[in-house]
Amino acid sequence: MQNPFQLEIADPNARRVIIAANPHSGAFDRRVLIEQLVEHLEARDYEVELMGDIDSICQKASLWQESGALRAVVAAGGDGTAALLVNRLPAAVPLVIFPLGTANLFAKYLKIGRQVKQIAEIIEAGQTVRLDAGLANGQLFLVVASCGFDAEVVRKLHKTRKGHISYLSYLTPILRAVWKYEYPKLSITMDGDRRMETARWAFVQNVPRYAMNLSLAHRASPFDGELDICTFRSGGLITGLYYFLTSFFKVHHRMSVSRFARFKSMTITSEGAGHYQVDGDPGGQLPLTIEVVPQRLRVMVPKKWLKAHGDLQA
Repeated sequence: MQNPFQLEIADPNARRVIIAANPHSGAFDRRVLIEQLVEHLEARDYEVELMGDIDSICQKASLWQESGALRAVVAAGGDGTAALLVNRLPAAVPLVIFPLGTANLFAKYLKIGRQVKQIAEIIEAGQTVRLDAGLANGQLFLVVASCGFDAEVVRKLHKTRKGHISYLSYLTPILRAVWKYEYPKLSITMDGDRRMETARWAFVQNVPRYAMNLSLAHRASPFDGELDICTFRSGGLITGLYYFLTSFFKVHHRMSVSRFARFKSMTITSEGAGHYQVDGDPGGQLPLTIEVVPQRLRVMVPKKWLKAHGDLQA
């Protein structure tokens, strides 16, 4: 397999690690896992700081990065935690994903689980790759930006969110959206003048992962310098269930009502009020401008992910 990107190895003298823990991420008590990770790293002679304030994290990470002492910042939470850090940290800071949220889509793509030993081994190996990111109305995202029914569910969930989110937390917002959502028409223009067929659902993906292990824009890749979009033409509950089932069984790309494309920049507008979500958090109201930011992410990855993507050159 041809090498799609370069592999960087962390400086062995960089021994400081920041663990950024989101106190609202995930549906279980993560304290034990985080404490175990601290113990693992300190036993390997790393200097570890556990921090929760984003401003303090950014300030200390910048200082340690400039001095050459920073090994990595660990995003201990879900996709939203990782996206927040990417948006606030300097681009040169290496990120390690410790998936303690609900969906953990980016971690699943990187083949990272909740095993403390694996996270410690990733940090110790220091194998770092540069991956593309998306930019949605100025906000960086790692996995997905979408418009349609799912964005409405995310918006309703976060309006009433209190504490941790579990899959059951989505039940009430889904039922409310089923009852009231009107599926506004989405108009999509790519790379200046290329237009897609009008749709009611739109999923822009940087990696081929979505909720419930779906892969909607199934050809998405975070190292091709482009983003991928999957759209569905019609609205309604029955139609939505049909889209879900065909996507679940990975046959949606054969349907005449679905469309796929790759692009570098895009604008999405709607007839009537429409909203979008980015990496599981509400983004705001349409219109939405999206573009790819090539090699914006600097992420430490496990050996099995590297193996799945070919032999990489350091």
